[in-house]
This record gives sequence, structure tokens and C-alpha cells, in this order.
Amino acid sequence: MSGIFIAVVGPSGVGKDTLLDHARLQLIEDDRFVFPRRVVTRHPQAGGEIFDSLSRIEFDAWDQAGSFSLSWRAHGLGYGLRRNVLGAVEDGRCVVANVSRSVLPDLPGIFGEVRIVHVTAPPAVLASRLAARGREVGPEMDSRIARFETTLPTTSPVMTIDNSGPIEIAQAAFLDALIAAAAEVRSVQPA
Repeated sequence: MSGIFIAVVGPSGVGKDTLLDHARLQLIEDDRFVFPRRVVTRHPQAGGEIFDSLSRIEFDAWDQAGSFSLSWRAHGLGYGLRRNVLGAVEDGRCVVANVSRSVLPDLPGIFGEVRIVHVTAPPAVLASRLAARGREVGPEMDSRIARFETTLPTTSPVMTIDNSGPIEIAQAAFLDALIAAAAEVRSVQPA
């Protein structure tokens, strides 16, 4: 495999989708990058990221049929990245996707080269953002905040971005991380 899979991770409410949406718009003309749409077992009008919705039964059938290059379960939902994501990495592209921290150890075995962008913010900021979006309440919100501290695997390079200040600072740091990863792909490919 000659490309890189860039795993974007961080707790709920940290702003991963905001950073991904901005980067997608900034890099729309750059064919080195792929921002795949996730398949989620969430109602299509749930808000947040743009995703493709499947029922749990449909999701399980897709998963068993090998339609995903990567799938996981989190927060009572199923998430998947279609099989073509693996092909994009094999073709030398940088695939950038929001994934669960729980799948990080599996990524090198699937995609080869992996970079991790860990987006963070203090728990008080996360609580405020989660309350504002209104998808989680009470114990569910508390559970998501409690998962804030997670040790990341050290098998892949990690860049940490603090998204507690002005969004423009985090957006610039995120774009810099993606462009640096793309430069690595170009430097390892044969001339």
C-alpha cells in the first residue's frame, strides 16, 4: 500500500466534524485527499456529520458481506467505511476519516501506513458543546465525557490538536497535519 490512512479521533463534542468539514472544503481540488462518508445506523435526519444511514439489520448484512474496509460499534450505533476506502489508500491517496479510538490498533493491519490526529479540549468545553448539540442527555453525556482520557497506541505517529480556542487555529493545525501526511506519501513513492 502506498497511501496513508489518517485517523481523526477525539471525544464527542471536541469538533472533529467541524475540522473535517473545513479541510474537505479547503482540499476539494486536491486529488491526494479522500474524505469518505461514513455509514451509520443513525436516523438520516439526526444532524451532525453528513453520513449514509442504514438500519442495524442492513448494517450487519453489509458487514457480514465484507462491504466495509473498517467497521465498529460505539454509543449503541454501528459505523463503517466502505470497501473502496482501502482501494484509495492502495492507490496512494490520503484517506481522512473520523474513527473510534477503539479501532486504532487494527488500522495498520488494514491500511498499512497510518497517522493519527487526536483532537482534544478540556472536559468543561466538551460538556458545553455536547449540551448545545442536544443529542446526548444525562447519563449518556456523562459517559461520553468520562471517556475523555484515552491512551492512544504508539505504533502510529500521533499529532494532537487542541480545539478549545479559536476554531481558526485548530483548522490551520489540522490542514498542516494533512498536508504533511500527503508530503510523506509523495516522498515514499517511486519517481
